[in-house]
Amino acid sequence: MLFLFIDGWKEQYYEYLRAFEAKLASGAMIVAHNTVSNAHSMPDYLSEVYSSKYVSLTVMVDPAGATLSVRV
Repeated sequence: MLFLFIDGWKEQYYEYLRAFEAKLASGAMIVAHNTVSNAHSMPDYLSEVYSSKYVSLTVMVDPAGATLSVRV
């Protein structure tokens, strides 16, 4: 899999990532919505995508923000 978009229950973002992680090829992009406005609800997810397994950038595409991550 080369692309994953996450926009669901904010407390479950880490579980969504874990469910698909084995299917993500190196270089796959993950876009997670609402990561600025709901950062308090997803500390495990943000910690994971800002680890050495991913290269990530959080941007303000709208007031809620989004985190773009590429699997290394």
